[in-house]
Amino acid sequence: TGAKTATLYLPYEVAVPTGMKAYYGTAVTGGYLKLTALDGTVIPANTPVVLMSDAANFDFVSNQGTTALPSGINGTLEGTAADITVGTDKYLTLGESDTKAGTYGFYMYTGETIAANTCYISYPVLCAKGLTLSFNDDATGISNASADAADSATKVIYDLQGRRVSHPQKGIYIVNGKKIAF
Repeated sequence: TGAKTATLYLPYEVAVPTGMKAYYGTAVTGGYLKLTALDGTVIPANTPVVLMSDAANFDFVSNQGTTALPSGINGTLEGTAADITVGTDKYLTLGESDTKAGTYGFYMYTGETIAANTCYISYPVLCAKGLTLSFNDDATGISNASADAADSATKVIYDLQGRRVSHPQKGIYIVNGKKIAF
C-alpha cells in the first residue's frame, strides 16, 4: 500500500525479503492488535503476517523448509489461501483509519470479497470500531500515541515529573494513567 504496509498469508514457506519486517499477532488489548516480529528470515507456511517496509514492491522466494509456527501466535489474525465471499459475516481488514489519517490498523471491511493470500480478523473481536497496530519493537513502550489526547477537557495530563500540564507541547506525558506521545 502507500503506507508500505500489507498482510500476507501463504500455504508455503517464503523468505523475508531484505528491507522488510514481518510481524504476527500475539494479543488484542485495549483496542490494539499487538504484533511481534518474526525471528529469522523465514515466514512459515500458513502464518498470517503483517508486513512493513520502506519500499512498496517485493518479490517473495519460496523455501523448501518446514519452519514451525512462531510461539505466542494467538489466532486472532487469520489468513486465507482462497477468496472469501463476505456475505452476512463481518471481518476486520488492514486499512487506514477514517478518523486519523496515517494510522493503520484492522477496521470493519465493507467489500464483498476478501482476496486470497491476505489476512483478516473475524468479528466480533474485543474492539469497538477497529484495532490499531502495536509493535513489540517499539522502544518507548508507548502503545497509544496520539495528539488527540489533549483535545478533551475530561483528560488530566501530567509531565514525566508529575506536574499537571494544561497545554502539552511535543513530548511524552501521562494522560489518565497512560503514557502518551504528543
